[in-house]
Amino acid sequence: MAKKDQRTVPASNFMGTLAASVGNLDLTDPQFRELFRNTQSIVVYDDCERIEKELQTKLSLDNLNHIFAGKEVVLRKVFENGTMMALIMGKCIEFKNHTGDGVALIITELKHHYPLIPDSISSLNDKIEGFSSKDKTDRYRVELV
Repeated sequence: MAKKDQRTVPASNFMGTLAASVGNLDLTDPQFRELFRNTQSIVVYDDCERIEKELQTKLSLDNLNHIFAGKEVVLRKVFENGTMMALIMGKCIEFKNHTGDGVALIITELKHHYPLIPDSISSLNDKIEGFSSKDKTDRYRVELV
């Protein structure tokens, strides 16, 4: 009898399953550990490169300008506890390369420059979040209004 090919699971799917299982109150700790132990051997981590490439494309200058340029946006400061404070609202002129890492958001007719090192974008493409400096002390979110 021929041996059946072992099924594999992309790492992104595995992480989604783990996240959903963590919130499942009907799943006991031993059951969760068994799920992890039984699934770990079939996880394929090659998918991480595809996910990284997709994120880089989403965070590219061309894509950011396609989503935000010419539209009304709000720039918010994001605090460690998750609360936010709106800083400025106006028309996004463009995103352009910023000296060093990241991009500069140019907003309003006064052409204020706000440096940002983007690290995430919403799946709906209506928000982008990132750090304002290399030391990653200040976090900001740009949202379509």
